[in-house]
Amino acid sequence: MTDLPGPIDGRPTVKVQGSSGNKGASTGDTDRYRRYLLAELEAAYLYEGLARAEKDSERAAVLRELAAIEQAHAARWRAKLEAAGAPLPAWRPTPRTLALRWLARLLGNRTVLPVLERLEGTDADMYAQEPEAQDFSVQERSHARIFARLIGSSSRMRSR
Repeated sequence: MTDLPGPIDGRPTVKVQGSSGNKGASTGDTDRYRRYLLAELEAAYLYEGLARAEKDSERAAVLRELAAIEQAHAARWRAKLEAAGAPLPAWRPTPRTLALRWLARLLGNRTVLPVLERLEGTDADMYAQEPEAQDFSVQERSHARIFARLIGSSSRMRSR
């Protein structure tokens, strides 16, 4: 995976190469793997941006660790697509992710953490019925709890 500047706005895009063809996985499987890969790349990019915006070094480290976990999830889906001989999708950050990163830089992470707590709960649901990712479902639920703790520590820090 290579990060490249976007053609117009300088935002990163991921240029990926993949062969065509299918080596055992159904089209439904590879479509699902692509969706999962894109979702994990999106989350990793968002969390890395939040880590950069975070002033507290311990909280930033937690966010970087979450980004690394999402990258590891993405690696599994990338490997499954490659094993199936399926083309890998191109990825660019969505407007929502760009807006959340911008808000975090402008107003601080406390403005976006409640949104992320809800999104992580949805991500856990995404994997709840996925037999190839039950471990991810557990991890995504734990991410929601981590965001809840980060929200709580933000509230305590503001009230001091």
